[in-house]
Amino acid sequence: MSTQVVEQSFIEAVANEIACGVDAAVEGWIAEIESVLQHPLLADEDKLFSINELIARYKYATGKTELRRRIN
Repeated sequence: MSTQVVEQSFIEAVANEIACGVDAAVEGWIAEIESVLQHPLLADEDKLFSINELIARYKYATGKTELRRRIN
């Protein structure tokens, strides 16, 4: 079995790209939630419905049926 040495700078570049992608995705979801919450024409019930729709889209896109709860 051969061992391939990967330069640290390449590993750091890949890790940075992954981190930037995750950050962009999270920011996109948060921006959508913020947009719903700040919409002046939506009633509170409509805002909750819209946020539940965003969650459903996320679950569908990721194939998840449940989300893990954050433990502090």
